[in-house]
Amino acid sequence: MISLVFIVVGVIAMGFGFAVKKQLIQSKPDLFDSEPVKLKGYLYYVLMGGLLVVLGVAHFLWPDI
Repeated sequence: MISLVFIVVGVIAMGFGFAVKKQLIQSKPDLFDSEPVKLKGYLYYVLMGGLLVVLGVAHFLWPDI
């Protein structure tokens, strides 16, 4: 059950990160050229969401860990 929670929360976090990136690109298309440091915020959501998905799958496959 906890693995399902990890997977769902991870997918939601990844989707939120991609939505933030898409909205940033639409609102300021030249932002990639001018301020690349501010764009790293969405990467944390995507990477942490991916980590939660991996942990959820690992816990589902090997619950003794």
